[in-house]
Amino acid sequence: MIDEESRKKIEQPFNEALKLRSDGKLKTAYKILSRLAKENPTIGEIAFMTGSVCWELGHLDESIDRFRKATVLSPDSEIASIGLFHTLWEAEEYDAAFLEMKRFISTHKSEKYRSLLKEMKQDLEM
Repeated sequence: MIDEESRKKIEQPFNEALKLRSDGKLKTAYKILSRLAKENPTIGEIAFMTGSVCWELGHLDESIDRFRKATVLSPDSEIASIGLFHTLWEAEEYDAAFLEMKRFISTHKSEKYRSLLKEMKQDLEM
């Protein structure tokens, strides 16, 4: 959870990074998010968004590190868990991806993971 003072401090640059990301200016968004992550190492939302931009830039190793940090800082965040799962899968770290899935669904109901498992099962049956 972010306290109000921290939220006010990061809100403008964080929103700017989100806009840049949606405009396709990923490298500039990455620079802003990396600075915010360095200045605010305990905010899961920043770690998550930095991981997401890294993934879009094709920086899988850094993306995995950022998503892992996001899941540590925000262990109940389904989106952080899903992001970590997908980057691990893309990096062909299948065992680690399934461990993350297991970690999350052991304490949470997740329609997204349920759907993902259903798709995988259907692919295996083909």
